[in-house]
Formats: sequence, C-alpha cells, structure tokens
Amino acid sequence: MYSITSILDNKIEKGIEGNLERVLQTLETTLSNLYDVSQQMSFEGFVGQDMLIDPKMVEFTTYTGLPT
Repeated sequence: MYSITSILDNKIEKGIEGNLERVLQTLETTLSNLYDVSQQMSFEGFVGQDMLIDPKMVEFTTYTGLPT
C-alpha cells in the first residue's frame, strides 16, 4: 500500500514539474518576443526610425494614448 502511494505521488510530482518547465519555457519565449518588439518600437528601432522620417507620425497620440 505504501509503495503504491509513493509511486503515484512521484508520478504526480513529475507531471507537475514537467508542466511547470513547459510553462516557464513559454513565458521566457513570450518575454523575449516582447523585448524584441519593444526594441523595434523604440526610436532606435524600425518603427521609431519610420516616425523620425515622417514627422506627422510623431503626433499620433496624446497623453491618454488616443489618436489626436
């Protein structure tokens, strides 16, 4: 009886650990992607450079973030 409980506990624990590893990997990938996008959106990035080329694009948001 004790060995069956121990085996089941180990299976559950390994399953949870495996799931957490997958969640961690997905979260790290998501954060990396967000970082890449934020760099592209900065003034030094692709979008930022486009905004510098076209001055009309710089005035597209107000403090509230809504188009002006």
